[in-house]
Amino acid sequence: MRRGKRRLALFMLFCALLTAAAPAAAAEGRALPLAPQPVLEEPAEDPGQAPLPGEEDSAGEIPAESQGEGESQPEPPAPVEEFPKVEVPAETYQLVNVGFNNKSLYLYQSPSTGSKRLLLPFATERALVRETLASGWSRVILRGTEGYLPTRYLSQNYLPFYMDRDYTVDGVELKQNQHVYARERTAENEYICYTLDKPSLRLAVNGALLLTPQEYYEKNKERFTPVLLGREESYYSTSAAYAGRNTNLALGCQSVDGRIVLPAEYFSWCQHGGSGSKADGYQPATVFSSTGWDYGGGLCQVTTTLASAASHSGLYLAEVYRHSQPVTYLRPGMTEASIWHHSNIVYQHDFTFFNNRLNPVQIRAKAENGVVTAEIYELILPEETEAAPPQEEAQPGQGGAEAAAGE
Repeated sequence: MRRGKRRLALFMLFCALLTAAAPAAAAEGRALPLAPQPVLEEPAEDPGQAPLPGEEDSAGEIPAESQGEGESQPEPPAPVEEFPKVEVPAETYQLVNVGFNNKSLYLYQSPSTGSKRLLLPFATERALVRETLASGWSRVILRGTEGYLPTRYLSQNYLPFYMDRDYTVDGVELKQNQHVYARERTAENEYICYTLDKPSLRLAVNGALLLTPQEYYEKNKERFTPVLLGREESYYSTSAAYAGRNTNLALGCQSVDGRIVLPAEYFSWCQHGGSGSKADGYQPATVFSSTGWDYGGGLCQVTTTLASAASHSGLYLAEVYRHSQPVTYLRPGMTEASIWHHSNIVYQHDFTFFNNRLNPVQIRAKAENGVVTAEIYELILPEETEAAPPQEEAQPGQGGAEAAAGE
């Protein structure tokens, strides 16, 4: 009993000394050993129970669940869209179309007609203009080749593009498939664009957002609706005496039937039409020449009918030539477009037209039962069909079938 009281007195003396030493230890920044505490079993936390007011997490902050609904959190900054890197010339280029009505136009190696020409004849191309000289020449890149062209052949008909998706730039909303024009391209693969309703705009649109006419057509070719722009007919005799000529008419129509001409693109008969050569199945028929006969005779009736349909459609006829003699199938209101070739397939006269519409156009042609028919259709997306102005169908001239033994 006496020993127990002595132990209790020593324990109380120890606690008193410990209590007295605590303020001094705290002032010196030393940690004191904690007295052993009884282990208590805490109840499991209810995940659905809201924390009590003032309750804080281990970092000393109020959990997000306990913040008031009226307190707004700062929104993270919007991510900046990254476009793929594209290697382009390290300078700004003007973009133009090159057009002509002269078969002797070539790309020159220096700004002089006496310089050696690069053998690059063309009906039309798109060019990057690097420099315009006061002498009337321009230094250009054409088909990947650098050379010089007379400035007068560089048209200010800037290149058309189409938006691949909706995009807003400088506060201007551009919609998917919307048509825009590009004046120039920068070294950062940005095209300086404007819209038809606001030609003064200078919108810097990354090339990754733009579709070329070819890409636009490939993307939407299953959705286009054909709308007739212009139509023309001409007539020929179905007599057996003209069997060779009639074969040429059928082959000539087949060579261009279904042909797509993209926006800002030229159609050229010598590039895209029938060759008129024996190797391609064409037959000898009457032509305007010293011999009077040649393979492919009669193709001028196909080109004249097609040129008339293109004229009715409002397309730009870039190169047309009249015949040296009257032809029987030509009627009032038709556009005469002869083609003349030497050594079967080397054309001296060509027939070309330019697609100045915002959409692709398609050629349909056939020669059946004494009638050559040529039609031009504009390919329009369904959502644009209702907004497109109605086109008056061009009616062919009246008249019966005419025998055409010559060109």
